[in-house]
Amino acid sequence: MEKANFNLAFLILIIILFSLFVYSGIEISEGKSENIEWKTGRFIITDLTKVIGILLVLTLPTYVFLKKKYYSTSQKI
Repeated sequence: MEKANFNLAFLILIIILFSLFVYSGIEISEGKSENIEWKTGRFIITDLTKVIGILLVLTLPTYVFLKKKYYSTSQKI
């Protein structure tokens, strides 16, 4: 695998995990008062959000580990 493709794959993974993290935690509610309709949003940490957050944090050490392991062995050959 080329270095550019390797970096791109991890960038796509990080973008997907970050999008899932935000999407799983957003809660939008609608309300009505006498004259105004309004929407509010808030971020709630759920169990799914915690799991996705941990995976998101673990992508950096995994990236560094795989990059060192793969590219250090491929350059020795």
